[in-house]
Amino acid sequence: MASIMIKPLPLSLVVVLGIVVRLLHLIPGDHYGILGIDSYYFHHMAENPGSVEGSGLVYPLIWLGKLITLDYACYVLPVIIAVIGILAIYWVVSRLFDPLVGLYAAFAWALLPNSVIITTAGFIDRDGLNVLLISSGVFAFWLLKDKCWTLAGLLPVAIGELVVFEWCWVGRWILVGLIMSVFLSTGFTRLKRLPLKPLSIVIVGSMLLAVIAGGIESNTQQTLDMANPVSVTSTTYAEIHHITPQYVVAWYGFFLLPLIVGIIMVCKNRTDAGMFALFWFGGGFGLALLAERCLIFALPGAVMLIGLCLASFTKGLYTDAVKKAAIGILGACLIMLVGSSYLQGYRLADFRGMSPNENWIDGLEYLRNETPVESRVLCHWDYGYWVLDIADRTPILKGGMENTEDYDADDIPTTMIDYHADYFIGVVSDCDGCNIKYINNTVMVLKGD
Repeated sequence: MASIMIKPLPLSLVVVLGIVVRLLHLIPGDHYGILGIDSYYFHHMAENPGSVEGSGLVYPLIWLGKLITLDYACYVLPVIIAVIGILAIYWVVSRLFDPLVGLYAAFAWALLPNSVIITTAGFIDRDGLNVLLISSGVFAFWLLKDKCWTLAGLLPVAIGELVVFEWCWVGRWILVGLIMSVFLSTGFTRLKRLPLKPLSIVIVGSMLLAVIAGGIESNTQQTLDMANPVSVTSTTYAEIHHITPQYVVAWYGFFLLPLIVGIIMVCKNRTDAGMFALFWFGGGFGLALLAERCLIFALPGAVMLIGLCLASFTKGLYTDAVKKAAIGILGACLIMLVGSSYLQGYRLADFRGMSPNENWIDGLEYLRNETPVESRVLCHWDYGYWVLDIADRTPILKGGMENTEDYDADDIPTTMIDYHADYFIGVVSDCDGCNIKYINNTVMVLKGD
């Protein structure tokens, strides 16, 4: 496959596209700027650095947030994480394939809905950093396996430990699982030597660190419980639910078309790098069959497959026989991908749970203007940071921290007493005997006894 040199201008354009799509939701100016329910976790860490176990690699971001104020940090940090990801994908994929495939892979990383969502402010403390870290471990294994098998094994082990420090023990085994998946790809290619030695180091080293850290038995049981269809169906954590076609379509959008074409191309040609990308995507997708959240870890494989598809059409421009057809297909595809991604980026705050709507804002403003400053407010933990930032009151249930239980929706007055809550804010529901202080079409505010 002939290599086509990429000048700085196209890559710079891709970076700009990636930055703009992550800031488009700010244009309407009618919503709270921090997006996503997990923003509360980030918010708490910004206000109290070092107070939360784990998420160690977020600390540099936290200090940046404190330096430039939290509000600005929630606009700046997604851009920083996005640019790092775009440039990293371009650099690595260019070496695995060629610069043109690297450019289109970076383009997909910049605009793919699933990539955009994990680098918005409320998700960077887990998803944005986790995907970059785990991806670096898999890439290190693959790029170094034939050059220095010892480093190819030890580096992913060290990165896995960083993921545990930044997130939790699950991240280590996701990394190991993806490495095992790309290892399997060697059985379908022309590689003469299987990378057994670095794989052995990855598995043994990761197990040793897990044993030293302790809790491996409980972690294993927790994993089995999460994979159990009964427990998954009953869990309150939506991200642990099994993946659905609707979920895939929502997070890949029109990028599904070049992704499918890329998969077909790889299955036909069976190059080493192509099968590496396919098995990475397959490994992440396989994990998502158990827990839909894991689809984010298929992203690097997906963008490589998309890059292969779009690069093949571009290379058709250099062949007179298919030049006109290639121009038309490629042009239409790029317009569709950019347009759909930008439309979704503009409407990002409209998606459920991403940002409070007008009715929520009204209810929160009632709390801020009509209740004592020292009031303690009960709400679903998703909305705790809305209460903290917009209502300027103390929320009781704190997502991702010490109080993650939910209230009993069937007996709110009793739950308010149990939590010593002065007020409750939540979705309108039947509440006989409740002291309703404010209500609109969506939100109600109750006063405790």
